[in-house]
Amino acid sequence: MLWVGLTGPMACGKSTAAKYWSTHSGVRLIDADSLARRPFESDSEIFKLMIQRWGDYILLNSEVIDRKKVGQIIFSNNDEKKWLEGHIHPFVRKEALRFKKLYQNDSTVRVVFYDIPLLFETQTQNEFDLIVLIACSHSSQMIRAKNRDNLGAVEIQNRINNQMPLRDKIEKSHYVIWNEDGQSLEFFYKSLDRCLNWLYAQSSQTDL
Repeated sequence: MLWVGLTGPMACGKSTAAKYWSTHSGVRLIDADSLARRPFESDSEIFKLMIQRWGDYILLNSEVIDRKKVGQIIFSNNDEKKWLEGHIHPFVRKEALRFKKLYQNDSTVRVVFYDIPLLFETQTQNEFDLIVLIACSHSSQMIRAKNRDNLGAVEIQNRINNQMPLRDKIEKSHYVIWNEDGQSLEFFYKSLDRCLNWLYAQSSQTDL
């Protein structure tokens, strides 16, 4: 089994790639964002800590946190961002490794993608067999983020600035797929197929 870190800056198409690959035989997907939603549920200890720190301002109601308000807090204040990540990252990592262990015991699984936006920022790159990066230009990011998330230019740029520069991520990745705005979905899928075939080949070599 090949343990692959899947990452990329916001609005570059990483989620689309993950969804496409997850439908293929022998592939499994672990989504860090999905795991990171668990601490936002009302029965979570981290949920209670966030209320204690930021107050009722971040609540939509007594059981639901407004994630957009939390985003506004942490992307405008690095200390608050570090505080939240210090609680959420260990939880997510523990859950991801639990799923990884389950897949390792399944002989039908050839490639497991761990979809993690902040792979390099959390300095976990050495834990993977290979790293695949989905990338696009800054202009494509701005267009997609505005259309997808209805965010203003300043807020989008704040989020981009809180991630490692793209050129550094490219240098640290084993395989890079470009996905520019205006590029057809069919073209993107063909790029994903080529990458997956390459990963299958790497997986076969590790099994020898």
